[in-house]
Amino acid sequence: MTDIDAHARNRDSWSRYWAAQPAHSLPGSFDDGYAGSIAAFWKDVSAELPPQAAVLDLATGNGPVPRLLMRLRPDLQIDAVDAADVAPQWASDGRSMPRFHPRVRCEALPFPEATFDLISSQYGIEYAELSSSLAEVARVLRDGGTFAAVVHSRDSRIVTVAAEELAHANALLLPGAALDAITALVPFMALAGKQDTQRALNANPCAGVARDRFNQSMDLVRFAASRSSTPDLLRELLQWAPQLLAFTRTTGQVDAALQACDRYREQLEDAVERYRALLVAARSLGEMQQLVEDLRAVGIQQSGIANLLHDGHTLGWSLRACRQHR
Repeated sequence: MTDIDAHARNRDSWSRYWAAQPAHSLPGSFDDGYAGSIAAFWKDVSAELPPQAAVLDLATGNGPVPRLLMRLRPDLQIDAVDAADVAPQWASDGRSMPRFHPRVRCEALPFPEATFDLISSQYGIEYAELSSSLAEVARVLRDGGTFAAVVHSRDSRIVTVAAEELAHANALLLPGAALDAITALVPFMALAGKQDTQRALNANPCAGVARDRFNQSMDLVRFAASRSSTPDLLRELLQWAPQLLAFTRTTGQVDAALQACDRYREQLEDAVERYRALLVAARSLGEMQQLVEDLRAVGIQQSGIANLLHDGHTLGWSLRACRQHR
């Protein structure tokens, strides 16, 4: 796969994710306003901005940081960019702020030099090619302006969960594993709902094999869920599979059921893409120190790195830095 293909695959997986309108990338952990150390970090950052400050949020997703900043400082003039196709419903209420710019990468920002008083990023810029992205940040940030970021940490609870869910998704997608077993059983379930074919179906060895493989695969998923500290993805499949098969038996709509299997497969493949990218993006302390050096090289002086905590778990790194005078 070329770099262009990999970028398109990642962009499309995030586009489908944001189209479902989650508030942010951690919907199971926070409400749409976040909480605790993350909210406190952005509150401190916003409090230091001048009136009517111009803000740019990088890799914004459905805009949780702009949404939070607008609550804290309604006077801010906010632009938000993302490489994916983003169009958050909460921002379609007729207000002029924030302005969302889909399909804009951090490596090539479509803004003039020295435009912004604050450039923010939450679990975003670390996914990008940092050399080009930091140069762009330095270019569009005003002298004395602030660069503030929350960055994935390799020691965070988020990374631990992502690694386990990546393993679960890959296991469900293995040839002959759970999703293949569900798909293979669909045509037989359609026949099971018809009285005139029930006897022939009971005598069909292929139907028996499909049923046995399905039962075995579901037993394996249940066992894995019982041993997992983050079984959500496995439990979702355990709920979805019988619902799909009951629909197929009741309606006989094989094509619709197979299309649902295809959509579920795509969702799992998208999850694999996002989790894999997250694990690559997460930074160790040494890598954060290198990020500080890279910022200094483009004229942005770091003023503080901290370990963000929530309920005793690491959420990531926070970073604040200031653009030096050119």
